[in-house]
Amino acid sequence: LSGTAKDSQIAFYAADSGTECALYWDLKSGTFFRQDLPSPCQDIVRIGDSSFKMTLSNGARANVTLTTETVEGIDRNKITSRGYNTACDSDSSRKTERGLEVNY
Repeated sequence: LSGTAKDSQIAFYAADSGTECALYWDLKSGTFFRQDLPSPCQDIVRIGDSSFKMTLSNGARANVTLTTETVEGIDRNKITSRGYNTACDSDSSRKTERGLEVNY
């Protein structure tokens, strides 16, 4: 049981790290992803214009997507971050996923 809790915690913090990186880029530069902007985020792989995946130093990873919808002339942003306790190519039976969604 303690192993499951640890896996869940790692996956949650991976999702949180992905969310924080997306917020950093969006709020710091007004754009979701810029190669030239110094970032505290490491090991980032861009996937299209509005998503990226990142690997943390402990081997956990996050897949992050930003969507923007205009409602009554106001941009509404949504960050969806899925964190995993294992590497991307892992087929481990202990693979755990946790997700966060931030709307602003």
